[in-house]
Amino acid sequence: MTGQRDITYCAVADCRQPALLAAAQCRQHLPDSARYFSRLPTLLHAANNAQLARIDLRHVEVTAAHLAGAILTAALFDGTVFTASDLTRASLHGVSARGAGFTEMDAAGLDASGAVLTATRWLHVHVEDARFTNAIWEAAEIRGLEGARADFTRASLRQTLFAHCTLTEAWFTDADLAETVFDGCDLSWAVCAGCHGESLSLRRAALDNTSFVGAFLDGADFSEAYAPRARFSAAILTGAKLVGALLTNAVFREADLRGADFRNADLQGAILERANLEGANLDGANLAGANLHGAIVS
Repeated sequence: MTGQRDITYCAVADCRQPALLAAAQCRQHLPDSARYFSRLPTLLHAANNAQLARIDLRHVEVTAAHLAGAILTAALFDGTVFTASDLTRASLHGVSARGAGFTEMDAAGLDASGAVLTATRWLHVHVEDARFTNAIWEAAEIRGLEGARADFTRASLRQTLFAHCTLTEAWFTDADLAETVFDGCDLSWAVCAGCHGESLSLRRAALDNTSFVGAFLDGADFSEAYAPRARFSAAILTGAKLVGALLTNAVFREADLRGADFRNADLQGAILERANLEGANLDGANLAGANLHGAIVS
C-alpha cells in the first residue's frame, strides 16, 4: 500500500469506526476476522507513506513491515508485536500500544508524541532523533536502544528499565523519571533539566556534560557514574548516593545535598558554591581544587 490513503469508515450503517486496511469494515464488523488478520502482514510489507490513522492492529504479530513515513496517528497497537520492521519517520502521535513489543527495528525520526507505551518491551531498536514528548512509558523494558538526540520532554518514564542503551544528547526535560533505571547507559550531553527523578538509578552510567539543572533527585543513585562536567545547579539531591562517582569539574552550585553520600567520589575542581552539604558523607572524597565558597558543611 504505497502513497496516501484517505481515512475510510466502516461500511456498516451508523458505524463511525475507521475501516481496517484494505477492508470495508471495522474490526468489530469484519465478516471473517481470522482470515483478515492472517493476510494482514502481507498488506503491511509495502505500506511506506500510507495513511493509516486510527488503524486497529491490536494483538497482531507484524514482521518485516515497511511503514516508513506512514501516518499511524491514534492507531491501536495494544499487545501488538513488531519485529524487523521499518518505522522511520512514521507518525505514531497519540497511539495506544500498551504491552506492545518492538524488536530489531529502525524507527529513527519516529514521532510518537503523546503515545501510551505502558509496559512495552523494546529490544535493539533505533530511535535516533525520534520524538516521544508527553508519551507515557511507565513500567516499560528497554534494552539496547540507540536513542541519540531522542526527545522525551515531559514524558512519563516512571519505573522504566533502560539497559545497555545509548541516549547521548537526548532530552528528558521535565520528564518523570521516578524509580527509572539507567544503570550502565550512556547519557552523555543529555538534558535532564527539571526532571522528577526520585529514586532514579544511574549506577555506572556515562554522564559526561549531562545537565540535571533544577532536577528533583531525592534518593537517586549515581554510584560509580562517570560524570565529569555534569551540571546539578539548584538540583535537589537529598539522600542521593554518589559513592565512587567521577565528578571532576561537576557543578553543584546552590544544590541541596543534605545527607548525600559522596564516599570515595572524585570531586576535583567541582563547583559547590552555596550548596547545602549538611549531613553529607565526604569520607574518602577527593576535593582538590573544589570551590566550596558559601557552602554549608557540617
